[in-house]
Amino acid sequence: AREREQAKAPRSAAPRGGARARASGASGARTDPHGARGVGWRRADRCRRPICEAGPIVGCRGGAFADPGGPQARGRAQGARRPRSQPQQRQPTARARRGAAMASKPGVMYDFPWEPMGNYKYLLLAPFAVAAAAGLDDSDDWCRHMVLLVLARYVLAQLFVTASRIHAISGKHRIQKRGVNFEQMDREDNWDDFLILQALVMTAVHWVLPGFANFPLFSWRGLAQCALLHAGPTEFVYYWFHRALHNHALYGAYHSHHHKSFVTEPTSGSCHPFMEHLGYTPNFA
Repeated sequence: AREREQAKAPRSAAPRGGARARASGASGARTDPHGARGVGWRRADRCRRPICEAGPIVGCRGGAFADPGGPQARGRAQGARRPRSQPQQRQPTARARRGAAMASKPGVMYDFPWEPMGNYKYLLLAPFAVAAAAGLDDSDDWCRHMVLLVLARYVLAQLFVTASRIHAISGKHRIQKRGVNFEQMDREDNWDDFLILQALVMTAVHWVLPGFANFPLFSWRGLAQCALLHAGPTEFVYYWFHRALHNHALYGAYHSHHHKSFVTEPTSGSCHPFMEHLGYTPNFA
């Protein structure tokens, strides 16, 4: 009854918990459960009135003492923990993505001539396939050789790419644990440009030099000669050419394009600008 009367009374006239406890003790009445020992001076709803740890007390601001663990307090706490909405980041433009995928200072003849063609660049290999299928090839079956060589290189590259994507095969042998980002994937999307370039260059040499002809479909002797040439002068020339590309001027103009691929992929070794592949093609092809 005393608590109900205090709840109806104005806030300024409401005695403190300690005063209630002293008054009840002095009058010989039963000890108030909200007295000095049962009072926890905790703040709830910005109210400085004592809150009993056994339960809420009636008569606080707003008509009732708010439970610090009640739904209102929990709602405010959840609202306070709610993260602020982050401003939406602007997506990079195609020009910005293009600049991020290029060398630091692109030099002359950086792009391949057929880059504006997009995926239509594969039409450059169509004459070889048509000549081999229609029987229009020369006596050396050159077009058939080119078709088989390009297909073999595509299949070999695809096998290594597939193996690198299978965790059971490459999981224990990965050099870096982080994955490939989209920027590197876009930069290495045209990794096969050198296949088209070398097919066209070898065909031009085949037409110009008469000694570069009369090849059989397969020859063990030719395979041994290719292995010796690759292990000997080809590797020697490649080493010093690669050292020259790490010169400050050549590196910024061309070779830094390749070194932007931090996570090496099976196709990362062939991602170079057009001018750089012009230096590799006479040595490798």
